[in-house]
Amino acid sequence: MPLPRILGAAEFRLPPVDGFHLPDGRIFALHGCPDGDFRVAAQASPPAPADDIGFATLYPSFETRHPDGHEALVGGDGAWEGEGFLALIDLATQTPTWIFYCVTAEIFISGAFEPHCIQAVSLGDVYRYHWSFDRTLPPTIRIERSRA
Repeated sequence: MPLPRILGAAEFRLPPVDGFHLPDGRIFALHGCPDGDFRVAAQASPPAPADDIGFATLYPSFETRHPDGHEALVGGDGAWEGEGFLALIDLATQTPTWIFYCVTAEIFISGAFEPHCIQAVSLGDVYRYHWSFDRTLPPTIRIERSRA
């Protein structure tokens, strides 16, 4: 399934597979969760038939544009408690370069472009998670926790 266009605050659907979803439907799967051992698969898996796994409904809650005007970060949560997503958007086409989805990430509340990485924050009941994504594919993730 190709990635959806993400426009404004309109909800969209995505197969509920933890990982980096690419435009061609492949997914770099996640292993573990933010509170424990957490890593990204070295190789992308082929797209799964959507009929087999259903969909997650996701709700954008913020957008941060890169100063150069070519990219944006869109983040938010899902219909199920605990879900979170962050999308790197090509503004010329309004299509994602990738969408990071994690059922245990919690809602992403902010994002920022740094010189060599993307920073984002997700907010849970007890902890605030500080995420750092480098610019490789798949991105390497670093997570730090702090009290919310």
